[in-house]
Amino acid sequence: MEKIGDGRWNVSLMNKALLRPTNDTAVLEKASNSFLGGALWSVGLSVLAVGSVLPVFAAETIAIEFGALEVSVSVAVDDVERFASNGELTGELAGYGSFLSSEQTTRLRGVLQQKIDLNATLVSQLVYSPVGDVVVGRLDRLINAGEATGGTELKAAVVQAAATPEGLTLLSVLKQFPTSEVRVNAGLALDLLETASQQAERKQRLIATVEAEAIEQADGETVSEASAEVDLSQPGAYDWRQIPFDWTDVSRTSRDGGMLGRTVPTDLYLPEADGAIPVVIISHGMASDRQTLAYLAEHLASHGIAVAVPEHIGSNGTKFQRYFDGVAAPPEPREALDRPLDVTFILDQLAALPQDEEQMPRLLVEQAVVIGQSFGAYTALAVGGAELNVAALQDGCGLRAPQDLLNMSLLLQCQLAELDSASVELRDERVAAVMAVNPFASRVFDRAGMAAVDVPVMMISGSADLVVPPVEEQLYPFTWLPKGEHSLALIRNGTHFSVLEEPAEDEKPLPIASSFLGNHGEVAQGYLSSLSLAFVRRYGAGDESAREYLTPAYGQHLSQPEMSLSIVRSLNLK
Repeated sequence: MEKIGDGRWNVSLMNKALLRPTNDTAVLEKASNSFLGGALWSVGLSVLAVGSVLPVFAAETIAIEFGALEVSVSVAVDDVERFASNGELTGELAGYGSFLSSEQTTRLRGVLQQKIDLNATLVSQLVYSPVGDVVVGRLDRLINAGEATGGTELKAAVVQAAATPEGLTLLSVLKQFPTSEVRVNAGLALDLLETASQQAERKQRLIATVEAEAIEQADGETVSEASAEVDLSQPGAYDWRQIPFDWTDVSRTSRDGGMLGRTVPTDLYLPEADGAIPVVIISHGMASDRQTLAYLAEHLASHGIAVAVPEHIGSNGTKFQRYFDGVAAPPEPREALDRPLDVTFILDQLAALPQDEEQMPRLLVEQAVVIGQSFGAYTALAVGGAELNVAALQDGCGLRAPQDLLNMSLLLQCQLAELDSASVELRDERVAAVMAVNPFASRVFDRAGMAAVDVPVMMISGSADLVVPPVEEQLYPFTWLPKGEHSLALIRNGTHFSVLEEPAEDEKPLPIASSFLGNHGEVAQGYLSSLSLAFVRRYGAGDESAREYLTPAYGQHLSQPEMSLSIVRSLNLK
């Protein structure tokens, strides 16, 4: 391939036929987005990093490969940058401008310019993390130096791009690639774009299916006048106190059999109620802490329910902050075992508390309800009987498919494939029911693992969850549950973070884009408060009358226009 002077690229277009205006414009549109694709770029490079020590060279050529065909045209880097900044087509690019529609031009410029707003320090920590290695391994099949180098050039390009004034964009990465030639696998990129398009279409179709089935299942049901007047999202009448515990599980051992001794700080929200008190354990998500669902703990306590909220120290916000500061190792795969064991340990500690009518009433530990969000939802499902399937994880993740980048949760799930393949018992028989909010389950449990759940489950999903895709991780896994008292609640426009209290700006271990956070969080939090209270009353206290608040009809009653709620007892996904 011909090398040209400094500041110019030798671009091998996938096929000049793709630029003929009389041919398939749909293919052309895909081609205009094929530079890794907007969605893929956002997902993949947002977890890559800066920090490589390779020498700095500017890429001279880009070879965009499509199958076995390579047709080359030389393009000056200044022309590409000018096109990205203002849409002007100059030099060699001008000859192809007539083949691009206004919409295609806008999309291509957007892909080149889309900035990943992460600072260099944060990204430099991420690139050397297990998740960063997974992402690089996937992306290296899309953009590389033409050799199997483990993605070192791609890391170096991201290093330099993040340090440039324009920041981390696809254009800056391509410019900073530390080899004379960059290869882009356009065929694979087009396949990924097609997969992403199909997934988006399927998502809309299946979400509509859930909403239609919720209406159908609600048909014929009634919400009594008395129930309709009750607002379960409002605080209850009980006073409560928060009791902090700093418990340590000295029985926890490491892989080599040495003593580990895991600290499990826990806040107990104890109502001033008489008689036996229902018990709830709330498990927080990755890079989170006890405060993100504190509002829910306070709400349940005000209704006479004891709530224990442990801190999972191996994957909490403090752990991630220390990791990003360079003073701690990244979270380990064994956290998938330690989190459920934390729940079991807390139940043991609650059962061992001295019972005193004045200070410590009798807690119904033997029929506890576990509520979890994200990684915490995985935790809840695990203690409820879902079986971790390491062999299936190793098989699925061993393919290192770039398509996995379309599902961000697989970046975490695939890290768990490093766990020992020996079976680990995580089920706790004292857990009577689980509420799983935004769970991931497709590979970590798969169909067989979900079929082992033997307690009632309420799964809560957000249609706009960009972190844990609702179709792959909640809708289909819900259908894998065995027959029983299960339900799925779908929040239209709900994101991965809608049910969480947003932490203060200086307490965020990760910067989260507003598109990931979404709007109307108070509505989603109201739904969770109402459904959690009814769920705990039904399964933690044995109150049959609470069943009415868990029905498709009640879901229609609660639903609000800006963020509709749909509840189904069963789901048929064709």
